[in-house]
Amino acid sequence: MNPNPYINEDLQALAETVRRFAEEKVKPGFLERDKSREFDRALLREMGELGFICPELPEQFGGLGMGCLAAGVIHEEIARADLSFSYLNLLASLNSQILSKYGQPEVVAPWLEKIRTGQAICAIALTEPRGGSDAANLRLKVERDGDFYVINGEKTDLTPVSCSS
Repeated sequence: MNPNPYINEDLQALAETVRRFAEEKVKPGFLERDKSREFDRALLREMGELGFICPELPEQFGGLGMGCLAAGVIHEEIARADLSFSYLNLLASLNSQILSKYGQPEVVAPWLEKIRTGQAICAIALTEPRGGSDAANLRLKVERDGDFYVINGEKTDLTPVSCSS
């Protein structure tokens, strides 16, 4: 029995499948990736083929529509084998959720396909002069004032989302 009340039988089965994959495919290359600081793109693509990247994406974008808990379960199991490598699918999920929710479908769909299949690697950057990258304590606020928006606060210039294929 799983002590986590949020993990049902389906998610438990997913966790076991991903754990086997992580033990067989991710863990053996951990030390070499850690030393070389190189991404194993073939491994990332294999994760994409298995549906282990962005499983929460809606089906309209090629996702499995499994929800964020499934993404969390996958991330946790990959992290057991290699925390650094697991960050790739964490960033893929984060960026893909933002793109799928706020982007124009015809613009973001090709990128979501590349991200979901492991063909592209994403990053996101945020910072404020006195807050650094602490997303929970960002001070910048955007407020509507009639027909206008007023931005109060200070930002450092960054490109908000970056993808590479």
